[in-house]
Amino acid sequence: ERNSERLSTLENESLELIRRVLNDYADYDKYILTSTGKDSMVTLDLVHRVDPNIPVVFNNTSLDCADTYRMVKAHKGWVSNNPPEGFYHWIERYNFIPQRMSRSCCDVFKEGNGDNYFEKKNIQRLLMFMGVRNDESNNRADREYINHNPKWTNKDWYSLLPIRKWTDLDVWLY
Repeated sequence: ERNSERLSTLENESLELIRRVLNDYADYDKYILTSTGKDSMVTLDLVHRVDPNIPVVFNNTSLDCADTYRMVKAHKGWVSNNPPEGFYHWIERYNFIPQRMSRSCCDVFKEGNGDNYFEKKNIQRLLMFMGVRNDESNNRADREYINHNPKWTNKDWYSLLPIRKWTDLDVWLY
């Protein structure tokens, strides 16, 4: 109850942002990216409240727990984007030792695998909804609502982060 006004404001701001961006990017292909984590699921719910027809893509890192895979399989309309090889085969092939500051799960298995998926579909104009929040890390602290990843070079691809200003508590309360 103490946080209901704040949560209501955040929710309404996020929904309005999603509506506005869907209008501004009307001629773009749109996808919701999910890991099935709390931030992704809040983002998915908010986006689907505005447009329930936007497809959902799960970029499989091959490192998730059984509950994650059960959740993905339970949603028949979701796309499970599987990597060409699993993480453990990949680290063995490259003789790579994962560390706290160098894991490669995001670069290779989320971003890389996701980029390959959209490139294979020959998507030229892309808007991705992602559950990334500024509070999650120093690297994410300065992200804006609309982002263009420098790795996409000349691609007309953007990500929208509708819950970027939400805290952990906001997400859990939602």
